[in-house]
Formats: sequence, structure tokens, C-alpha cells
Amino acid sequence: GYQAINVEAQERSPSSLLNWMRRMLTLRRQHPTLGRGTFEAVPTDNRRVLAYLREDEQQQILVVANMARTAQPVHLDLQRFHGRHPVELIGNTELPVVTTEPYFLTLAPHGFFWFQLAPVPKPVVVQRPRHAGRDEPIPKLLVSAVWENLLDSATRTLIERDALTGFLSRQRWYAGKARHATRARFVDWALLDAVSPLFLCIAEVEYGNGGSDRYALVLATAAGADAKLVEQQLPSSILARLSGARGGVLYDGMTDPAVTNRVMDVFRRGGTVSLRSGTLHIAMTDGATGLQPPEDGPPRTRVPFVEQSNSSVLIGDKYLLKVFRRLEAGENPDIEVGRTLGGRAHDARVPPLLAWAEYRAEGAAPMSIAMVQQQVPSRGSAWQRALDEVHAYCERAMVAHRARADRGERGTPTTTEVENTMGAYRAMLDLLGRRTADLHRTLGGIEAEGFGEHAFAREDLERMVRDLKSHATRAVDLARNRRDALRPDAAERLDRLTALAPAVDDAISRILTVDDGGKRIRTHNDFHLGQVLEVDGDVFFIDFEGEPARPIAERRVPQSPLRDVAGMMRSIGYAARAGLRSYLDGHPDHAAALEPWVNGWELQASAIYLSAYLKHTADTRLVPRGTDRDLLLRALLLEKAFYELSYELNNRPEWVDIPLGGLLQLLEPTR
Repeated sequence: GYQAINVEAQERSPSSLLNWMRRMLTLRRQHPTLGRGTFEAVPTDNRRVLAYLREDEQQQILVVANMARTAQPVHLDLQRFHGRHPVELIGNTELPVVTTEPYFLTLAPHGFFWFQLAPVPKPVVVQRPRHAGRDEPIPKLLVSAVWENLLDSATRTLIERDALTGFLSRQRWYAGKARHATRARFVDWALLDAVSPLFLCIAEVEYGNGGSDRYALVLATAAGADAKLVEQQLPSSILARLSGARGGVLYDGMTDPAVTNRVMDVFRRGGTVSLRSGTLHIAMTDGATGLQPPEDGPPRTRVPFVEQSNSSVLIGDKYLLKVFRRLEAGENPDIEVGRTLGGRAHDARVPPLLAWAEYRAEGAAPMSIAMVQQQVPSRGSAWQRALDEVHAYCERAMVAHRARADRGERGTPTTTEVENTMGAYRAMLDLLGRRTADLHRTLGGIEAEGFGEHAFAREDLERMVRDLKSHATRAVDLARNRRDALRPDAAERLDRLTALAPAVDDAISRILTVDDGGKRIRTHNDFHLGQVLEVDGDVFFIDFEGEPARPIAERRVPQSPLRDVAGMMRSIGYAARAGLRSYLDGHPDHAAALEPWVNGWELQASAIYLSAYLKHTADTRLVPRGTDRDLLLRALLLEKAFYELSYELNNRPEWVDIPLGGLLQLLEPTR
């Protein structure tokens, strides 16, 4: 009774009936289709479940309601919506795609769902350079019925001429998106499996302004019904359509879970694979004895739906297979770190390395091409956890905002109010700071070439200043060239940043005043929340290859551990802004109220993480102290933000306001 009638208590509780009703009314106003759209009953196999569709020119909304006081299963006939994704409106959660089969749901007692039937989202595709022109259709090639010889015939020339460049430019992992490719060709290849032809290929791309890149491709073939399935579910993976005595497709096998088991078989066999001119060498660690497949058949495989510069696949619940797409001379840092850690991998909270493969060509340095790690059962990435936390924080912050307004309080929320609203997530940030310290202590304690602790010399600081200034200049120049394509608010932020060029130069130059820079060690070099897995009350760190845009030799150079810390702090800032953006998609009228609250979340989350890290490295010389530490950290935060600016301009220009905002926050702290 007290909870039902005490309005003040309901105002303070985000989960109260009053606040729940407010959210439902707001959501309904945002989707007028619920009240104005046409009404159509949807057939179900459970008379206790009501399902109907509201539809207008803008939306199709499916309503499913359980009329019973017990949980109920139901199958829905949604055949005409084949290929669409139900997106649950309250949590903006995307459910599996609708197929021609009855769609299964389970509903809580008297529970309900509101679904928007959205088209299948297009995969994230990087911006094509302006000279690339329009997308060309996937070519259809007339080939013989013997596909094992596909790349040993004139067909290879046709693929190179008509398909390869376009295919590469569509891939997330293609690094030449800002350059003009003049030619693409296969420089080496091998038939891995003749039953259903599967090829390992080394492709080379040449650029108009000089230089070239090499990429690893795992090309699979499919015919008949299998080919149709690839066309329906993996259209962006298709390199060419094959016609003739047999019809089918040639496509990227690393996007197909069924194919990746066959790639894993190559690791299980070990040894050497001969290509036309080079060789593939496979090495295993002592812990790789369990790579053999289970006796009850091939394990279930899954391709994670995440943006990556390489291709990873989960093999059952034991292994992770990764193929490095852009190949460079030398050992990939991800393999090197895993191999060097060996039995100390758990101390650093890093999944153990089990096997790796490198490509060797005569007269050239070996190139890392793939690796297998032990899979760590996780609840997901710390990035997704942070987004969920920010969304929930925004809901609680709106309740606190209304309560402050009722009390006549104005202005920015206090630190205590922000921390109380953050809730238990503070413990996760503290753990992340401690585990980052453990990682750096372990990497700094390894006595091996390229590892251990190294002193900061004057020339190290001078080189850092030169690199940071060069990086900042390139990022700002790129932004200026793209200014006309930016949204007005982003263009205004860019103008403010341009006017702050002297402040940028000063912040970087002040590194030269540092007396004690701490130690240089081997670092992660691409450290952010997406590289952190949550594992049973702990965290593990993955993907030690470093920033893919940097050469391998540069990624192997010992750096200040504060570079990783700066990367994580910027990632926390990204999560704050991305989480707020997601929340405002459903509550656009809350923007002004939430801005100071989310600013507070970002500052407090970063402070908690940094404090835990510094506390657990206080008995080491890894990081400097006092003013030296502050100067170095600020410069590294700027470096990371400028890197983000370049990345977003080339890949996701609609996100460019986030790094611009981060740069202005560092350079205009009192604005």
C-alpha cells in the first residue's frame, strides 16, 4: 500500500510503477503507429497469446501479449516478414531474423512485447574513397565444372580484373579505403580442401600513389542450395558468381561457420602446407594437445558480429580462430605476446595461445597469417556492459533530475549524486583498473627481447613529441578537407579545435619538461573496452596486435604504460557518448537534462579506473608521479583522441562529434 500511494517514493525509484508508466507513455508517443496504424491479427498456436500488427507508411509494429497468469510459449506466423529483425521497443533489443519457419517466443505471466519489424541492418561498410565511383555488381563468371582448378586457369585473371578490387573495398578489414587501388591480384594460393574447394590465397593490392598491401583470403565455393543460402545470408561475402555446368558462388569462407571448421582442420593437422610459390608453417604450444575435434562430430562454430580489422570465429566452447587479414613482414604482436607470456598468461589475464601459422615466401620475411587461442567463456565485452550501464544510468539520472527539480535544486549534479546514480558499476571500473595494473606488471617483468622495463631517455621524449605533433596535424588536415561533409554541429566543433592549435602544440611540447617519464614496457597498444571480456567476476584482455594502422615494427616498440591507460579512458568516454546517443534515440526530449549527468558519469568512471590503476602500480616505477604523470597522460589522451578523429572521418563520419568533443574537453576544460 505504501509503495502504491506514496508518490515521492515512486518518484525516487526508477523501477516504480509511476516511472514505468511514464516510460510507456513516452514510448507510445514516439511510435504513433501503435494508435493510428492498420490492425491485422497475427496467427498463433496458443490461444492464451494475443498477437496483432499495427502498420502505416513508416513502421510495422508487432504486439504480442500473454493473457494468462503463467508463462506461455508461442509460435507466430510471420512468413511475409521473412528477412526482417524484430526490434523490441522498450529496450531496443534486436532479436534473431524472421525466417519462413514459425517464429518462437516465450512470454512471462501477463507479459507483452512491442516489436518494430525492421529490415536486416546492412553490415558496417567503410566509406569508399571519392574516386572509387559507384558500387559495381558482383560479376558472373563462366567456369568449368572442376572448381579445384579455379585459380590455376584463365578464370583467375577474370576474377582479378572484374571482381577482386571491388570485393576487397567492401570488406570491413580492408585498410586501403582512403587510397586509390590500381590493381589487385593473387600472388600465391593453395587448395586446402578438394571435396568442396576451399582456397587459401595471398592477394596483393597496388596503389596509384605507390606502395602495396597484401591480404589473406580464405575463399570457399558453394553450389546449389548452399549457394542460395550464401546469397541470402552472406551477400557481402561473395567475390563472384560461378556459372556453367555448375552454378554457385565464390565467397569469403571466414564468414561461414561451416567453412571455419575446415580451416580449423588445417591447424589440427599441423606441419606445412605448400602454396604455389610459398609455404604455410603451423606451430603449436605445449597446451595445443587438445586441438583434435570432439568424437561426436564437428563442434558448433560462431562468427561474432563485431567490427574487426581481422576475422575471428569461435570454435565450439574451447577455441578462438583468428585470421590476420592485412599481412606484414614479421611476427604479429598478438602471437608474440601470447607466445612470450606462456604460462604467465593467466597472471596477465590473457587467453593462452595454442597455435599459430605464418606464411613464408622465398627471399621475404615470414608473415603471421593466423592463430588459435583458448576460448575464455565470457558474458560479453566490457564495451557492451558499459553501454548497458550508461543506458540504465540515464534512466536513473532522469528520476534524480526530476527529484532535484521538485526540490528547487538547479545546476550540475554533485559528484556524490553522480556516484550514487552510477551504482555497482563503480566496482567493475575499480577491477578494470587493478587488472590493467596486473597486466603491465606482468609484461614489464618478462625477461625477453622486446619485453621488460626500459628507462625513458631524452630522445624517447623527443621522438614522442615529434610523432604526436605529426599525428595531430594529419588528423586536423584530414578533418579540414572533410569539413563540408560534416554536420553543422560537428563543423562548429572542428572550427573551435582548429582555433586551439597553439594549445595542442603546447600540451604536446610540455612533454619535454618531464623529468621522470617512468618506464617503457611492452603494452597492449590498442587498449579499449572492446578488448576486455567479463569472465565470472573478473576480466580478460584480448587482441594484442596493436593499432592495425601502424606498422608492426612500431607496434613492438616499448611504450609508456600510460598509453594503454589513456586508451581505456578515451574508451570510457566513448561509451558515455554512445550510450547517451542510444538512449536519446528513444527519449530525444531528455537531452538537455542528461548532458551534465553523462558528463559526470564520464569523469567519475575515468577517475575510478585511473585511481585503481595508480594505486596498484604505486610500488613500481612503471608510471611517473605528480606533474610528470599529468603532463604525459594528457598528451597521450590527446594522441588517442586525434587517432579516433582520423578513424571516424575515414570510417564513420556520423560519429566524428565524439572525438571532437573529447579533444575540446581536454583543451577547453572550463568551457
